Amino acid sequence: MHRGTWVAVCTVAASLVAGCGSSGSGSGSGSGSGGSITSIPDTGATSTAIQTAATSTAAQTSRALGGWTGMGAVLSSFASAHPKNLAHCPAGTCFGGELTNSEGSTTEFTSLQTTGGPGGRVDGYTQAFNDGTTVAEAKAGVLALMPRDTKTTAYFIQHDGNGATCAFWNIQSATLGKWFSTPKVGDPKGVMGIELSTVDANGNAIFKAGDVTGAFINLAPVDRSQNC
Repeated sequence: MHRGTWVAVCTVAASLVAGCGSSGSGSGSGSGSGGSITSIPDTGATSTAIQTAATSTAAQTSRALGGWTGMGAVLSSFASAHPKNLAHCPAGTCFGGELTNSEGSTTEFTSLQTTGGPGGRVDGYTQAFNDGTTVAEAKAGVLALMPRDTKTTAYFIQHDGNGATCAFWNIQSATLGKWFSTPKVGDPKGVMGIELSTVDANGNAIFKAGDVTGAFINLAPVDRSQNC
């Protein structure tokens, strides 16, 4: 998966104060030489504390303007909960508050992408996390901005041909499928691909279970032939 501009999301702790969500076109999936894969089971056994935080965030997120403001939200609703941040990103694709992690200063959401038009829905983003965010917390932060019917369809650690390492994660939601079923979007099953990783001093993607600084989320699912 090609790395793009960070679209930051709040950490679980921050998300108890304000929900986060957005879409990033910069983190699109890219085919490359397949690497070795370490498959690990995804039992969904997130701690009670993490589950409570995610549920609380989702509830707060959906209250803005009486509607949904996470993934798949109409852009105006999304922006009502996560205001556009022109100071950090003049292009107008950055949203939410600012934070700083090992990759530098960023906003909660950058490179936001929508399905287009006045009523376009948010259909992809990169979420940025503070340093020290665990993979369980990062996954909970991602799910907090997804519809409640979202489920995991694949999750594995990717060691690609370029020496990079990341976690690849596919999710599916019937609700997203309804929103993204138009011919222009072409995702009637509501499948999204996610990369969880951080970046080392040389700018390479690496995976640390105890330090995930970003989640790159796109409409296209990730697979074992792709690079981080």
